[in-house]
Amino acid sequence: MSLGSDGTRIVAALEAVENMARSQRWDTERPWRRVTHVWTEDGIVVVDMHDLGAKVAKKAIRAVVDVARSDGLASHAVTFITGRGRHSAGSPVLRDLTVRRLQAMARDEEDWVVQMSGAGRVTLITDPSRAPSKVTRPARAGLVILLVVAALGAWVCAGMPGVG
Repeated sequence: MSLGSDGTRIVAALEAVENMARSQRWDTERPWRRVTHVWTEDGIVVVDMHDLGAKVAKKAIRAVVDVARSDGLASHAVTFITGRGRHSAGSPVLRDLTVRRLQAMARDEEDWVVQMSGAGRVTLITDPSRAPSKVTRPARAGLVILLVVAALGAWVCAGMPGVG
């Protein structure tokens, strides 16, 4: 399967991350390798953060963002799989770290958006007007749900007119 131009550049940028991951204490049981943890889905690069410790995960995020900043992304998006945090004590460590880092980096860019794009998935969208609807649609669906909940709340607070 071809990774496309975005995938090829991101895989190259993650070489140092793979080398760092080899020194993680769990590497013999759960190795993080670019060949198994980076792929494309519908033209969008996916970076699976499972099997990375927080320190190495930060390097992976930085490497991907550097590619997006320097060369741009043909798909205008990249997705990070962080998992749901079932093995984290407290809140999901990789998810929270990834969201915080991407949001901080996105503040420096005009159009960049960071959003949850499924259970345990975080997507960086570098151009919402040109990114595939697959990654921009969840934001629209969330807005619709928010509006429906707000309308129901207003209806309940108004004493449920029309009921009775």
